[in-house]
Formats: sequence, C-alpha cells, structure tokens
Amino acid sequence: MNIKFNFNPAELEKKIRKEATNQLKKKTFNVSCPKCSTNVSAIVGKNTCPNCGSEIDFKLNGNL
Repeated sequence: MNIKFNFNPAELEKKIRKEATNQLKKKTFNVSCPKCSTNVSAIVGKNTCPNCGSEIDFKLNGNL
C-alpha cells in the first residue's frame, strides 16, 4: 500500500509563523515606561502607564 502526501514546507512555515505571532500578541511583557521608568505589564499595541499616564506603544521587533 502506497500513501502519498502533498507536503508544502513553505506553507507549513507560514502557518507556524502566523500562529507564533498570534500567541505573542496575547502575551503580556514587562517593560519600563520611557517617561517615568515605572515597570508596566504591557500587551502588543497601545498601553498606558499606571503611574504617569504616558502612552506606551509596544511593538514586537524581529522576524518570526
């Protein structure tokens, strides 16, 4: 019995990268406020420092 699989490594890599990015967007990160240096638990995107009210736009850098 022969079984044939259609395997596309590029498509698999694309799906893995997308899922990894989605998981990282759900995670919180400890960052320092650029204005007052307070430690802030931030998500990817816009955050507000609880100490000084400064807006923190947290972005992930790098290639997944």
